Amino acid sequence: MIAPIAYIPSLEESNDAHTKPILCLRQSPTYLVSGSSDGSVRVWSKKDRKLALGPLTGSLGKSFRAVAISEQLGVVIGGDTMGNVVVWRLEDGKQLLEQACHDHAILSFALREDMLVSSSKDQSAKVWTVDPAPNLPFRLQLRHTLQGHGMAVLSAQITDDRIYTSSGDKSLRIWDKESGELKKSFHVVSSLVQFHIRPGATNEQIVGACSDGTIRLYDLNDDNELARLEGHTSVAYALDVFPANTAGAGKDVLKIASASYDGTVRVWTLQQEKPFSSECLRDLSYSEAMKTPLPIEQAATDGEPENEKKGANRTMGVQVDGDRLYCCGEGAEIVVWDITTTTDDSKE
Repeated sequence: MIAPIAYIPSLEESNDAHTKPILCLRQSPTYLVSGSSDGSVRVWSKKDRKLALGPLTGSLGKSFRAVAISEQLGVVIGGDTMGNVVVWRLEDGKQLLEQACHDHAILSFALREDMLVSSSKDQSAKVWTVDPAPNLPFRLQLRHTLQGHGMAVLSAQITDDRIYTSSGDKSLRIWDKESGELKKSFHVVSSLVQFHIRPGATNEQIVGACSDGTIRLYDLNDDNELARLEGHTSVAYALDVFPANTAGAGKDVLKIASASYDGTVRVWTLQQEKPFSSECLRDLSYSEAMKTPLPIEQAATDGEPENEKKGANRTMGVQVDGDRLYCCGEGAEIVVWDITTTTDDSKE
């Protein structure tokens, strides 16, 4: 096993750790943000691997399934299982807003500049303007409600002119960013639990973590599947796409980190010149690396990935920053690997 190089928080500061599974993970240049079924959102300093703020909570104490952070706007955002959005000021952790936004659990956020998209188990996604005007009450202004999916909306992404949503109904929908009008809908083989727009693509492409355990690359111009990465043995729940950083690597080399309910994280390279070729560079065991197991008690329903436990501590989130890979799931700690090394010597 490739040993982790660190834990967040460190094992010596375990009192700062979440007390129930960590369900989501996002990053900014300076921070990691984690949301948990313990009813808290926690902001960690990447540099120090310590809490940057005290635990952030809402009034209802519900699980947080979605988080977002913007250093530009100076806010941390959490979405809970009651459909509420809670916003805190990044500077000091002060709660700025708690607003009922959906009729069921919020499953993901997409945040770009001052636009926030929340996707929910209520089969809708909503588009908001984030308004942190100085000396005025913080506001979320509803711009559009995106409806049409037949099951839970699992993930969303924002580009310059479009919004993309995926659902447990095995569809991907593309919406006009300004009007909220549906532009296109197409069927996928397996539900995209989380997806990213492929950076730098000539054609419109997405890469998605799928409920059948695969990672799939689609060309949205002709609705073709371009590549399928296989290796996970359960739901691929989360992924991150990051620069290749390889000598001689061109723009057609894509690197992907995927996290699965099988208790592993895989790092892939995908060569996007016909014929497409891929390689699994790392197969990291979160189940073995995690120190404090915290199994999830409640099963997912209504279009979410099945939540069956088969001897593994499921991974629920992955983020990559340079040579560091951060992973969370059914454990109290965020596990950190150096994905440029193959040493088994832990530095924790």
